[in-house]
Amino acid sequence: MNYLLPRHTRQLTLTLATFAFVVALAGAGASPVRRARAQEEEPAPPGEKEERTCDVYGRALYAETGRPVRRSRVTLLSTGGNRTDLGALTNARGEFRIKNVRAGSYFISVDSPGMMSPVAFLSFDELQSNSFESAFASGGVRKFFEAIEVNGKDDKEVTVRAHRGAAIGGKVTYADGDPVPGAQVNVLRRRDGHNSRLGGGPQAQLSVATTDERGRFRVAALPPGDYVVAVSELVTHGEDYSGDRATASPLLLTYHPSETKADKATIVTVDAGEEREGVDVTLAERETHAISGTVRGKRDGRPILGATVSFTSTDSEAAGLDNPYAGYGPNSVTTDEQGRFRFEEMPDGEYTIKVAPPSADEEAMIDSEGLEEDGEVKPAPTPAPTPPKKYFAPARRTINVAGNDLTDVVFALGDASRITGRIVAEGGAQLPENKYVTVMKGEGQDEHPDYYVANINGDEFTIEGVPPGKYTVYTNFYPVTEKSDFYIKSVNWRGHDLMRERLEIKEGESAEGLSVVFTKGCAEMRLRLYAAADKTPARGVNVILAPVDSSQRFRTDLPFCTTDREGACAVSGAPGDYALLTFKQPQYPNIYNEREAERLIAAAPRVTLRPGKPASFELVLSNGH
Repeated sequence: MNYLLPRHTRQLTLTLATFAFVVALAGAGASPVRRARAQEEEPAPPGEKEERTCDVYGRALYAETGRPVRRSRVTLLSTGGNRTDLGALTNARGEFRIKNVRAGSYFISVDSPGMMSPVAFLSFDELQSNSFESAFASGGVRKFFEAIEVNGKDDKEVTVRAHRGAAIGGKVTYADGDPVPGAQVNVLRRRDGHNSRLGGGPQAQLSVATTDERGRFRVAALPPGDYVVAVSELVTHGEDYSGDRATASPLLLTYHPSETKADKATIVTVDAGEEREGVDVTLAERETHAISGTVRGKRDGRPILGATVSFTSTDSEAAGLDNPYAGYGPNSVTTDEQGRFRFEEMPDGEYTIKVAPPSADEEAMIDSEGLEEDGEVKPAPTPAPTPPKKYFAPARRTINVAGNDLTDVVFALGDASRITGRIVAEGGAQLPENKYVTVMKGEGQDEHPDYYVANINGDEFTIEGVPPGKYTVYTNFYPVTEKSDFYIKSVNWRGHDLMRERLEIKEGESAEGLSVVFTKGCAEMRLRLYAAADKTPARGVNVILAPVDSSQRFRTDLPFCTTDREGACAVSGAPGDYALLTFKQPQYPNIYNEREAERLIAAAPRVTLRPGKPASFELVLSNGH
């Protein structure tokens, strides 16, 4: 059973540990990487025969010359997006053999410098949200990469043609003509009026380059399309007490040829294999300022040591460089023993400043061990017992910098609340271990939501450090398996139906004793979507079913699927009446914003999921979507 969570859950990845968690939550279903590896690693159940495999072999040739691609890796990528981690190295004649290939449809990618990769056709958001199938069905990939069908029994011979990507090069200089060595150059795809980073390719960061000692740069292996070139200056935005943190800035950006705003950049259009030189950038001169202040407790006014203060900028969002994987950072500082923080070299603009308090364990450690002073740790006056845990609530504020430094910016953090509860199955059934609970503040798909993830122990869960506000409670299972027969029956707290309304937490209060109950008996439906009345399949279209009943408005185990090459997919979920919403990732429908949900549901076709034999539903999409 594939279910969708809001796209911002993928931003939970602040550490490698949480990254693994978010890959599972962020996509609409099981992570393609996870599914493929699970298939490879899990042994066949007793009594079942192991799935047969075959070899894929042949030659890799350059498309423009027909000459062999020598000593390069050839890899398989499922047309549905599953990374198989299967590949082989070509020899001096361009020959290769990939062993142990299971039945399926695949692209073959030649990972050689300058050659295009199917993954390079994805935007960064598409890559992170696992929407490979949707992007690969669009046609851009299939123009350069032929899909092959493997039956898993007979060896398959193929000829792979490697297509050279476009290249963009130029020089970065200061206003006086001096070259700028070591600057970070970002080549961003311009599509539908928005800038985005390329998803990937043979290189880890396909669309990023660093200028050499003469200020020159070159970015290759680009798919055909429109691009914007932005240069980041090397600065230190944060004054931290841990030392030098100079980094490429997502704020001090200059766009080709010498613009400070993304919407004024000159667009560079290239074809496959085209070499475009002379895309020069002259760094714009601008005034910068500082933002400084303190973080303290709201109740006692004491400074808070170890709080993380970070910023985001509307300008960096417009540039398409607002995500934590953009090669930038850090854009945060840690408060000192006086609770102080400071950001340097901030250009005029609007900023969102966030304060994340230290964890209770960090606070206890600070209180018991004392403060660092002049390079030495001063012990606490007395070896008192470890103080009880306490939590501060995070804070956020929008600040405008306009011509002057901003000083004495004060954040007073109030006490945070906690949420506790149980997750059980009706009738005492055994639930899968891969369950989760997350609460999110805001009107659904806000650009900058606040979200808090539960620690689950058996059937009990706890969420600490939650500030006052109204929250949507997201609960379901990690989509490790393709299908589950469980769906949410109820989410309640003190008489409040949390599938009908949001959970409201008031300052100084906690929400103890939430009850999450799952039950068995999912209903299924097979869908087939057409792009036109002539029954042309609508490939790679995402479908989500939103409940029509307002009492189910905040149900979060929503049926979801993505159409295959035949325009078909299947959904499974709680029985009931739904509005069928279609969309292309990464633009999710904003179903948890009440006004937007009403608009979307009123305009969408209706379907009903009933227990028993799966129903079928066909739909011709307007404008192929």
